[in-house]
Amino acid sequence: MSDRDHEDSIRNVRRIGPTADAPFAAPDPMPTVETSSPLSGWIGAWLMQMRQRWLLASVAALLVALPIAAYAVMAVPSYTSNGVLQVSNQQGGLDPMLDMLGGGGSGEVETEVEILRRREFVLAVLKDLHLQVVESGVPELLTTDSSVSLGGRSPTSDALKRVRASIELAEVTSHRFSAVELELVGVDASIVSVDVVDGEQREHLELAIGTALRHPSFELALLEQPLDAGERITIKLLPDGELLERASLGLAVTGMGDERSPTNLVSISFTHPDRDTARAVVDGIMQRYLAQSLDWQSQGAAKAAEFIEQRLEQAQQGLKADEERLREFSERERTVQLDTQARVTIESGAALEAERRHTELQETVLASVISGMKSRERAGEGAHLTASFFEDPVLGASIASLTEAETQYAMVSASLTEEHPQVRELGRKLALHRKEVGKVLRTAKQSVSARRQEIDAQLAEATAALSTYPEKEVQLARLMRDVDVSQRLYGFLLERHREAEIVEASTTIDKRVVDTASLPHRVTTPRRGRLVATGLASTLLAAFAAVWLAYALQRRLHTVEAIKRELPVAVYGTLPQLGALRTDR
Repeated sequence: MSDRDHEDSIRNVRRIGPTADAPFAAPDPMPTVETSSPLSGWIGAWLMQMRQRWLLASVAALLVALPIAAYAVMAVPSYTSNGVLQVSNQQGGLDPMLDMLGGGGSGEVETEVEILRRREFVLAVLKDLHLQVVESGVPELLTTDSSVSLGGRSPTSDALKRVRASIELAEVTSHRFSAVELELVGVDASIVSVDVVDGEQREHLELAIGTALRHPSFELALLEQPLDAGERITIKLLPDGELLERASLGLAVTGMGDERSPTNLVSISFTHPDRDTARAVVDGIMQRYLAQSLDWQSQGAAKAAEFIEQRLEQAQQGLKADEERLREFSERERTVQLDTQARVTIESGAALEAERRHTELQETVLASVISGMKSRERAGEGAHLTASFFEDPVLGASIASLTEAETQYAMVSASLTEEHPQVRELGRKLALHRKEVGKVLRTAKQSVSARRQEIDAQLAEATAALSTYPEKEVQLARLMRDVDVSQRLYGFLLERHREAEIVEASTTIDKRVVDTASLPHRVTTPRRGRLVATGLASTLLAAFAAVWLAYALQRRLHTVEAIKRELPVAVYGTLPQLGALRTDR
């Protein structure tokens, strides 16, 4: 190049230096394209980045979509069975008396819900169905068997169903807190080979059908042979804690309604991979609850009948003794006769004496109930079994209601701590109930005592009227009166005993099944439609996130606008990188 050409090139170059433009600002996270709308520019910029990094976006989307798709196709489906119970035939709390005193509410429904959730209650239902026996090695969440994941077939094998149906006893010992793995092999019609698997160790045992196998870790007894000769199955016996933990994940017991519109209905649902098992658990809970409630109601009538029967035996023995004394006196004193006035006096005195004994019996019962209420507060025991003796229907109903309320409180407090809000609220209502029933009982006892004193005064007058007769006639009158009184008392107790037996035989409860346990046909989980929507959203989000991270971490400048934002100098142009081209010159 000549000196003149060099000077011309220098004159055509301007120096790049600082300018008086606005101060440097932080760059935008994403370059924008000059368009008519900021939103369209932002979208265009994102699409440009996605187009430039399509491979990265595809890999990120696949990494998210594949696990979701695999779960949707291979997940073990579960089904939910539902049932509805009516726990009372009336709204309100424990008793109408509490409603009048402002202590009612939805306490009864909440109490019944807690009873249905009790650990012992749920465990009893699960063990009745032998759900503590599960098959070992069977996947619980994912399966490669399309007939289970997509076809709706139960994951519970026929062999496991036969084993559960033949079990008489299957328990893990109380000191063991992990599952016991057993391999069962059918030998013949009466022998099952049992191998206890503990890691790499095996212990061989034999179980005879109809006898119990007692091991330091478990107890097992079968009623019939569940396996064919040579057929084998590996099972696990779950301890109570693990069994309850598994079941609690799928069990839901809730009261229906709300504070504004409460109901006396309780909804019960259970979710399980096997449809029949889900329905059997819900049905078992409802039937056991009804049986338990009926047992609570019939216990009072049964023990009242037992109490009356004891008194009836005493009255029968007393009647026989009085009749024997009258017979002996009549045989010894054949000439003793009573006039009409004496007979009338004897009959009236006998009626008064019978009423007096009846009153004494009621007074004794009232005293025992009052004493039982006090002892219940100290030791959890009470005299709530003689409500059938009370002729006052209000008093009898109050005692029966108190008995049921105390039983419910004991059931709830057995599974919850004393500081639990449910226990504290129920205890407060129960204390108020006891206080009011105690007042009614003391008032009734005072009335009965006053009536007994009146009868004693009338009996004293009748006895004084007989004192004017000769000694033998007075003695005969007393013996005849004793026989008459014993006969009336025996008749009264016999009538009460028959009434108690009828009540015991015809005891009913105000609880019933509103909706029986349903056999579910729709899959509860997985919700494949929801999984598809979630998967699409997740894959798009993952793709956008990967592209944004790649853009945020890269330090290359691709456009003039990016250079202007990054450099605090004015840029008037760029030189394209054409690369080194070979020419013939």
